[in-house]
Amino acid sequence: MNWHELGLLGSILTFSGGGILSLDALRAPRRIREMSGANQFLRILKAFGRGQSLNDKEGNTLDSSDALALWFAARSRWWARAGFLLMTAGFLCDILERYFGALPH
Repeated sequence: MNWHELGLLGSILTFSGGGILSLDALRAPRRIREMSGANQFLRILKAFGRGQSLNDKEGNTLDSSDALALWFAARSRWWARAGFLLMTAGFLCDILERYFGALPH
């Protein structure tokens, strides 16, 4: 791989990371509606005495609004990490291409 290809890869990674972060931000209204529905569902479960029956994949009980909010935030945090890592990798590729690509051969 030559230095110009590394620069192109860096641009693609940076663009992809920015796209992921943008899509996650655009999904915020949907996430709020989902969280509202989950809170309403939790209130219904509690009204019927089954508030402890809602669990996540790891088996943690989602028995409060705070627990539900943290569960929803975990998904967003994963996408934020992925976008950040892609942007950082792209930036590093771009820096390497600019520095080493400018050196005389």
